[in-house]
Amino acid sequence: MPQPGPVRRLGFVCLALLTGLLIAGLWPFNFFPRNRASWMPNQSGIRFDRYGEIYSPALWSASGTEEKVSLEVWLQGEANYSSFSPVVFLGDPLRTDNFVIAQSLSDLVVEGRFRDSGNHVVTANLWMNEACRRGLPRFLTITSGTGGTTIYLDGAAANVYPDLSLTADNFSGRLLLGHAAQGQEAWSGEVLGLGLYRRTLTASEVSEHYQAWRESKAAELVKGSVGVYAFDEHAGHLVHDLARTMPDLVIPEGFRVLHATPLEVPAKLTHSDLQDAVVNVLGFVPFGFLVAAYLQATTNYSRWITLLATILLGGVTSLAIELLQVYLPTRDSSLLDLINNCAGTALGALIPRRFFIRYLRGPVLFW
Repeated sequence: MPQPGPVRRLGFVCLALLTGLLIAGLWPFNFFPRNRASWMPNQSGIRFDRYGEIYSPALWSASGTEEKVSLEVWLQGEANYSSFSPVVFLGDPLRTDNFVIAQSLSDLVVEGRFRDSGNHVVTANLWMNEACRRGLPRFLTITSGTGGTTIYLDGAAANVYPDLSLTADNFSGRLLLGHAAQGQEAWSGEVLGLGLYRRTLTASEVSEHYQAWRESKAAELVKGSVGVYAFDEHAGHLVHDLARTMPDLVIPEGFRVLHATPLEVPAKLTHSDLQDAVVNVLGFVPFGFLVAAYLQATTNYSRWITLLATILLGGVTSLAIELLQVYLPTRDSSLLDLINNCAGTALGALIPRRFFIRYLRGPVLFW
């Protein structure tokens, strides 16, 4: 028979390991984080500092019958951002093909639904390489219409896509600045201005708008616009649309993911996902081994019942962590993590325990 003292200590070790897994999975326990979006001192604009957000409480609708649109955003991102981080999100949180302006490394990316030369609707990413390399404010303008899509940086044409035009439905839904609705990597940087127009701005108009924003004359751009946000309030919890046609944007006191998805499945696996898989499997192997040893030492379960009970306990522990991570903006609830944790528990439970149990039965223990 196993000796009571060693078995009791083994139980404490299992409990300590379970506590450690819960701490590792739920750290830093920021279930009610403050919103880290704040007015910039001595100038117009909002500073986003992981995790900050501004959003429209009502639906933002700027789509028309014609697929002609121009959007301009004045922003300053970090010189070399480590992840794909949305700056502007506009659309339906339940969809995965929404309109997004994001920063990746020092590049800016425009993602959305486009109509190609064959009149097919496709999802595409348009890249502006090295756009944020110097870490300085950049004025980004996207114009789209029958002649395709043109992207301007600081009033000058940077990229032209004659065979791709943004579809009108890109510009209806929730407007969110600072991160994506599903809670992907939050962005750090500054947004200094935002404007939308239901027409294709000409090259000369783009240049004139750039100068108007630089000279703090955004109010002159209201005529003919869908919405213009100058971010010049300097205080308070609202960003007003100067055109008075779109909802004012809210700066909440607390941060929350607009549409957190429990047990989310990634659209495609990345190198980071593979690294996470290894960590999650290895992290639960000791748990599976020690819990199976404890059950074998304290119950009359068969080998298979012990295995199933251990996997069930590991699965319940992992499921609790993943469901609670829905309420942690800095963590992602992932079905892959749940599967990997269960696999790690199973691998640990399958490791032969003969010599370990012999230690429990012997008069001298190694601990």
